[in-house]
Amino acid sequence: PRTFPELKSLLDKLFVFSLTWCIGGAAIEGLEEFAQSLCSRFPEVKIPFSQPFLMFVDIAKNEWAHWNTKVEDFVYDPSMAYTSILVPTMDTFRFSYLLKSLFLEGNSSFVTGVSGVGKTCIVSNLVTSMQDQDLLFPVVLNFSAQTQSMRVQDIVTKKLQKRTKTLFGGPAGKKVLVHVDDVNMPELEFYGAQPPIELMRQFVDLNGFYDREKLYWKNVVDTSLICSAAPPGGGRNQLTPRFTRHFTMLCISRPSIDTMTRIFESILGEFMIIGGFEKEVKAKARACVDSTIQMYLDISAELLPTPARSHYTFNLRDISKVVQGMMMVDSKVVSDKDGLVRLWIHESSRCFHDRLIDEDDRDWFKNKVAELVNFKFGCTWSKEKYLMSKR
Repeated sequence: PRTFPELKSLLDKLFVFSLTWCIGGAAIEGLEEFAQSLCSRFPEVKIPFSQPFLMFVDIAKNEWAHWNTKVEDFVYDPSMAYTSILVPTMDTFRFSYLLKSLFLEGNSSFVTGVSGVGKTCIVSNLVTSMQDQDLLFPVVLNFSAQTQSMRVQDIVTKKLQKRTKTLFGGPAGKKVLVHVDDVNMPELEFYGAQPPIELMRQFVDLNGFYDREKLYWKNVVDTSLICSAAPPGGGRNQLTPRFTRHFTMLCISRPSIDTMTRIFESILGEFMIIGGFEKEVKAKARACVDSTIQMYLDISAELLPTPARSHYTFNLRDISKVVQGMMMVDSKVVSDKDGLVRLWIHESSRCFHDRLIDEDDRDWFKNKVAELVNFKFGCTWSKEKYLMSKR
């Protein structure tokens, strides 16, 4: 048994950890200032390196530990769909841990972040993992601009099991997890409301909804929500505070360049190893990833959206699409370094060049490709050879 000073020390750490994520977990900017404020306000907890977002509490040892100590090695599964591949990183582990902890305690959570940071992938893999452990019964909803509240209620009702006349829930011994993806997509009605959102607000607020035919109240028990959505804009709407107040908000920030490199190099490198590619091809997996990331960073900074080219909105999914396209070939097609370079040029052109609308932008892209091919791949290709490779 722990002594009173040990219990107090542990509770202090748990309180600061909870405060870090309950308040700071929803922040996009000012994280360093918030971390410094926590460390100065609670000096007795002695957060290592003054970085509370990088640490969790090891309850058994009553000490702080780095999230990276829990990150597992990546194992590539060729049978898995590309969109379901999740490379373990510090972000994927800590957000999965937080979401799982909230769900097991019966709390609802909301995951947000810009497009391409992996919100849906993290939640989907967490749901699959807990489903394999018989911890939950999942109900997955994907909202769009045309989503109707009646349809949403029908889907949820059909998934639940009737326990009594007015009581519904999941299978015996299991909690229900309702995952609503793109929750802010439903369009506004004439008076500014979003009926599917109001239905979900009623669901999480009052634990149930009305039967629309027989007009009686249906109670739903042992149910939590995990919602995910990108910030408003581009067809996504602002959500009412009456809805969002019920959730613990977690914002997934853009991954660092090192993290993106690790993710895509792990996927592409393992694919080439299992696919039996030549040694000189496998040696350039890192060059493919570095070039794609650099192209994304440069084109996002140089070719900005304007009224005439409003579709110049590049995000992290473009990097993923290039890698995905490269993984659709086999070792017989790409047998040497030149073949790999041509493949990278083709996939980059498909994802970036085909979106450009005038010759100046296309020339900028071609010059950038020639620069990256020379610098990253070590090929002394001229711009003219690049143009020939496209034919």
